[in-house]
This record gives sequence, structure tokens and C-alpha cells, in this order.
Amino acid sequence: MPSLFIAVFAASLLSGCMGGSIARQVASSIAMQIADRAVGHALDEPQVQEQGQTNRLLMRSGLDPYQEAFLRAQLVVPPAPVAPPLPKPDPAESAVPLVTRLTTVEIWGMVIGEEKQSMLENMRELGIASLPPEHTWDQWQLAEGGVPEMSDRALLILVPPELGKMRSGDHAVIELGMANGLYVAKDRLEQ
Repeated sequence: MPSLFIAVFAASLLSGCMGGSIARQVASSIAMQIADRAVGHALDEPQVQEQGQTNRLLMRSGLDPYQEAFLRAQLVVPPAPVAPPLPKPDPAESAVPLVTRLTTVEIWGMVIGEEKQSMLENMRELGIASLPPEHTWDQWQLAEGGVPEMSDRALLILVPPELGKMRSGDHAVIELGMANGLYVAKDRLEQ
């Protein structure tokens, strides 16, 4: 029964009752696929025959020793070079200033209040040794300034209480080359 239904359905499609144009497109597509396969086999046949002859020739004559060694060789990953370990830096040497020279800095502004407190606490956590004792922090000033020749680089400067109150535009003497980035004012310049 199902085969009779399929036959009636196919006949009605081809007769044009139920979409003759669709049936023509399907038939055309099937015919093109069959033709493509036939042409592909015809074009590939000489190549397949030539490859087969080459393979038979190689099997009969065998490989020369160099080809055989190359084909049997395994790719070896060269070992990574082992470098001797670097010496560990001496902490005493890194704490020593690289250059010790005095220079004049201009005070650009003062860091005050909670910002001053948090910056000093962060520096203490980093282990900066030039900080004063914590109970005297309110007597010290923290300033931001720069060397006139290097105006693009801001420096943090601790001002001891014995130098008095500093303001923007004042000048102080610091020792350059401190390794930790925090400078302590050594003297005040009156201008």
C-alpha cells in the first residue's frame, strides 16, 4: 500500500499537478550531480594511475639509505638551555642610595588630612625606613614637589617640624638618589 501511494505521488508531481517546476528542478539537480561525478572520475583517473605507478616503482626499487633514514627519523625537541641562577640581591646594597647629591626642590602642594595619613601608612607597610615614628606624624608635613630641571616628575617630600611650616612655592633641599622614592627635606631655602 505505501509503495502505491509513493508511485501516485511521484506521478502527480511529474505531471504538473502538484508543482511541476519543483520536480523539474530536482531532476535537473540530480542530473548535474551525476554528470559532475563522471567528469571528476575521468579527470582524476590519469593522476591515480600515475601515482600508482610511482608507488609501485618505489616499492620495487626501495628507498636509498638517506631517504630511509629521513623517513624513520623522529623529530626531537632540543632541551631548553639551563641558565645558572642569578645571584640574589643583597638587601643592604639596595637600601643604599644610588647617588648622593643635594638638590633644590620646589614645593607644589601639601598633602594633608586622611590622604596624608593613608599615604604614610602605605609607605610604612612597604617598609620604607626613612619614615618618622608614627606618633609624630601629625608634626611632620608631607609635600609634593619637583626638581626645577625635571618638572615632569613629582616627588614626595617629608618635611621635619624643625624646618617650620612649608607652603606652595617654597623651596627645600633634599638628597637625590634615595632608592625608596620618599625624600626628607634637609634644609629650607629662603627666597
